[in-house]
Amino acid sequence: MYEVRVQARFQAEHSLTDRDGLQEPAHTHDWIIEAIFRGPSLDEMGVLIDFMVAEKALRGVVDPLDHTNLNEASISAGANPSAERLARYLFDELRARLGPTAPLAAVYVHEAPGCTAGFSRIDVFSGPTFQPPGRSN
Repeated sequence: MYEVRVQARFQAEHSLTDRDGLQEPAHTHDWIIEAIFRGPSLDEMGVLIDFMVAEKALRGVVDPLDHTNLNEASISAGANPSAERLARYLFDELRARLGPTAPLAAVYVHEAPGCTAGFSRIDVFSGPTFQPPGRSN
C-alpha cells in the first residue's frame, strides 16, 4: 500500500462548551492539518497523488479558516468546534474538492503538541487510479 501525506497550517480561535454547559475562554491554536492518502497502485506518472494537487486541495479547504473563530465557521453548525469535528469537516471538504475516487484515507488535526484528533475512512481504497478533477486518461 502506498501512502502520501501533506500538511498545511493555519491559525484560528475556538472555545468549547463543557458537559455542564460552561464555555471555556476563547483561545487560539496554530493548527497543523495532515491529509493522508493511501492506495494500492500508482498512476502513469508513478505517483499515488501528485503532491501539488494534494497540497492545493488542502490549502483550498484550510485557507478560509485562517484567522477566524471556528465557533462562527461552518464547521461547527452550532456544535462544539472540537479538533475531532474539524478533522471530519476537513476530510469531507477535501473529499468534495478532489472527488470520490481520490485515495484520501484520513485527516489529522494537531491542535497542540501531543494533542491530535483525526477522521479516517473505514474502507481501504481499492478502486481505479485517481485522476484529478478535470483530467482524464
